[in-house]
Amino acid sequence: MTDISQYGELETVPLNEETVAAFLREHPDFFLRQPELLAQLRIPHEERGSVSLVEIQMTRLRDRIRDLEEDITALMSQASRNELLFRHFTACELAVMEAENLETAEAALNKLASALKLRVSLRLFDDDGARSLDRKRFESLRANHFAGNHCYLGRLRQADGEQFLHLPPNLAAMP
Repeated sequence: MTDISQYGELETVPLNEETVAAFLREHPDFFLRQPELLAQLRIPHEERGSVSLVEIQMTRLRDRIRDLEEDITALMSQASRNELLFRHFTACELAVMEAENLETAEAALNKLASALKLRVSLRLFDDDGARSLDRKRFESLRANHFAGNHCYLGRLRQADGEQFLHLPPNLAAMP
């Protein structure tokens, strides 16, 4: 028989929810060592009376799996749309590179725009027609907006937009 006096005074910790929760966090294998307790535990449930801890975990895991499956479906759908865009742009790029004249290149761009429900506005340097792009205005705009980058992704003032687009969008109406 063990003499309890050899352990000195036992430290008593008040038993409350925080103490139990801390103990379970510190001993994650507790229920592995106490499988009969795990089977006996019943947790009150508003809709179904009482349920076991395992049932609650299974329900939560099923909900999480359903959410993840929905995310995967959404990602796959977006990937399909991205692949379609890639195919359209690749075909257009090849057609433009193989074009022997401006009309053929513009036709390829118009085909892409039609497939994607977009509009095309073609501007060229050193063109005497309606597609003319003033090199000095472009260089000024590039210095102001591009900041050393190869592209600009942002809003343009209406005057800048008119330089690039045949029918610029109504920028004042955009949110």
